[in-house]
Amino acid sequence: MNVQIHPSYFRKIVSSEPFSLMLDVAAASGSITHKAYVCLVIAHFTKLHPTAINPAVEAEINRRFVMSPVCVAGGDK
Repeated sequence: MNVQIHPSYFRKIVSSEPFSLMLDVAAASGSITHKAYVCLVIAHFTKLHPTAINPAVEAEINRRFVMSPVCVAGGDK
């Protein structure tokens, strides 16, 4: 069975301060370890399997990376 987190519930979670900061760090660092940690923490918080959270976390990190000041200012990332 394919279970995924509801987008509005995910948005509510990632807008809270601790998760938002974790996603910002993961997007800024680009580290797969940071991404995995955020995925595991949100999965634990929501009591869902990490594979259900991973696509949403990946999309959110990519969204934050594109919107980061380094990319907007024409940095080298």
